Amino acid sequence: MKIFKYIPLMLLGGALSFLGCEDEVVNPIEGKGDNFVRIAEGANDVTIVGFSVSPGVKSARLLDLQRDANSESSLASTVGIKMKIDKAVLDAYNAAHPNDKMEELPASLYTTDPLEFSMGAGEFARGINIKLDPTKLDLTKKYGIAVSLVDASGHKIRSGLGSAVFNIVAKNDWDGRYQATGEFLHPTAGARAIDRVKDFVTVGPLSVKGELGDLGGSGYFMVLTVNADNSVSIAPSGVTPELKTDYQPNYYDPATKTFFLKYSYNTAAPRIVTEQIKLK
Repeated sequence: MKIFKYIPLMLLGGALSFLGCEDEVVNPIEGKGDNFVRIAEGANDVTIVGFSVSPGVKSARLLDLQRDANSESSLASTVGIKMKIDKAVLDAYNAAHPNDKMEELPASLYTTDPLEFSMGAGEFARGINIKLDPTKLDLTKKYGIAVSLVDASGHKIRSGLGSAVFNIVAKNDWDGRYQATGEFLHPTAGARAIDRVKDFVTVGPLSVKGELGDLGGSGYFMVLTVNADNSVSIAPSGVTPELKTDYQPNYYDPATKTFFLKYSYNTAAPRIVTEQIKLK
C-alpha cells in the first residue's frame, strides 16, 4: 500500500522540481547590431506626389521617416532627426535620367512639415507632408525636389535610404491616357483612319494638351479646354497653325470620359480631323 502512495508523490515532486527549474526565455538578438533611420521612399528612383488642380493650399504626404531599433530600450528613447531639401541629390538624378529631368520646385511655392524634429519614445515612423496651391504652379514644367537625412543623434543612416527624389505633379480631371479613333481627311491623299493612344497632360485648371490627329510625331499638338457646359474649345500648340473648329459642336461627355471633336488646320487646303478620344 505504501508503495502506491509513494510513487505519485515522487512524480509530483519531480514535476514540481522540473517546472521550478525552467529558464526565462531571452531574445538572443536583443540589443545586438546598430540602430538605423531611413527615408522609406529612398527605395524608389523617384516618388510621384500628386495634387488636383483646384484653388487653395492642399496637403499631401511627401515621405515617411522610419527608425529600426535594435532593442525595446532603444525604441523607448528619443531620437533627434535633421533633414534638408537637397538640390545636389536632384541634380544627380537629372544627370542620371536626362530624359526625365525636373526643375527644382521653387521654395516660394511650397512648405513642408518641419524637417528637424525629435521622434518620441516608442515612435518608429514620422510622416512629412508638403503643402502648396496647385494653381500657382507653372503646369508646363516638370517639378521635383529631393530630401536628405543629415543627422539622427547617433543612429546610423541606412545605406541607400538616406535621400529620396520626388516629382511634384498637378493634374486636372482630364489629364490621362486616351484611345483615339476617327478619320484624318487630307485634301489630296484622301482619308486615313485614326486609331492610336494619346496622352493628354495638364496645362491649366481646365485645359490639357495632346496630339493633334495622328501628327504628334511631327510636332502638331492641340490644347483642349473644357468649359462649364462641357463644350470644348480647341487651340493650336506646337507647330500647329490656325485651327477651324466650327464644323460641329465640340464637347466632352463626362459619363463616358470622351471628347467628341471635329476640326481642321491649314485653311487654304484644310486637313479635317474627326475623332473620339476616350479615357483608357
